[in-house]
Amino acid sequence: MRAHLPYDWSSPATLAANRAGVLTAEQWKLIGRPLNWGCLLIGPTMLFACFFGLAIAAARNGALSGFLFVAVPFVIVAALLGVNCARARARNDAVSGRLVQTQGQVVWRGVRYVAEVSGRRLRPLRHYALPAPGPYDFFYLARSGLLLSAEPLRGMVLPVPGLVSGEPAHGVRAASLATAASPDDTRSTEMMGSELARLALLDALARTLHFSLQDLTANRAGRLSAVQRRKLGFDVIDTFFGTLGGVTGAIVLVLGALAAAAYSFGPPVFPGQTAVFRRLFQAQGAPFSPLLEVALALLALLLVVGGVAAFLATRPILHDVWAGHADSIEGELRAETGVIRAAKVYYYVVRTGMSEDGERTSMRFTVSPEAYRALVGGEVYRLYYLPHLHTLLSIEPLAPPALPGS
Repeated sequence: MRAHLPYDWSSPATLAANRAGVLTAEQWKLIGRPLNWGCLLIGPTMLFACFFGLAIAAARNGALSGFLFVAVPFVIVAALLGVNCARARARNDAVSGRLVQTQGQVVWRGVRYVAEVSGRRLRPLRHYALPAPGPYDFFYLARSGLLLSAEPLRGMVLPVPGLVSGEPAHGVRAASLATAASPDDTRSTEMMGSELARLALLDALARTLHFSLQDLTANRAGRLSAVQRRKLGFDVIDTFFGTLGGVTGAIVLVLGALAAAAYSFGPPVFPGQTAVFRRLFQAQGAPFSPLLEVALALLALLLVVGGVAAFLATRPILHDVWAGHADSIEGELRAETGVIRAAKVYYYVVRTGMSEDGERTSMRFTVSPEAYRALVGGEVYRLYYLPHLHTLLSIEPLAPPALPGS
């Protein structure tokens, strides 16, 4: 789910106007007018005078570093000039009618979706979200690269590598996903634009959720792939030894604090106990001193307690590893956020049906911030997850993603 406001990029009226080489009234408003250069001159001058006065006052008090205040107006002026030049360039493009129509794509690039045409990235209007991933007919301003509208290529047959990604490696990956997603398992290198849109979204989700074609194929068959089983094996080891170390460490800290307190405050309360412990720990003629025997017994107790806690912590993972089974669920999916212990958490929430008391039930899966941004919410997906841990394994959209605002 993209973090910006939705915008109807494929409005028929907007597409008709852009196709004729003109902008709509709403687009003129969104482009905005550049600031008056006189205002840009007067405003920064007053700002500079204020900060220069602060610098002089600081210098009189012996703080020559106060002249760093003077740098603040220059930063503000540079930012205003950049914004003003961008607005002026977009306005001049619009006035001169420099509208370009080119086929392009919306793809996932690391941390966000981007609109690309022939290796060039386009800027969306103001703070609006880009269209859903897939191939489009873009209308944009030639010099400024400001995206005005996007018509989805749903009914055209287009090559997979060129439209799903501009990079060859990404195209091969998308083509592989296309092969796996085809119901008849055909290995055609061409397909409809609507299917390419679905595969572009699938490719973005695969990158952010870290699953591959082999993982998805195995999950469709209701089982885990070899890579997923190996990851779960590492999770078992990490969870077991992490829990063991945490529990034993906590017990050692508590016992150490109690021992220090007993050593510090014990003799004044029980004066005779010092001699008793000295005789106990200095006993002769035994293969092990009583102190060592107590230490070994305490260590064994710690390992037993820690081992039980570690086994209980890894038991759900062991169930999923031994079973090797992947459950699935279908439904409308949305992305949500929450706060746990002052930390922001991201979720995929899928509706599962209605409960007996009439309330809507749902399942929730924790995901990364990148996966949260990559999801196109409100669409129907099939999710594959571990039955005991309820950990998301892979996901696939069941239909092409819709445009924001459509």
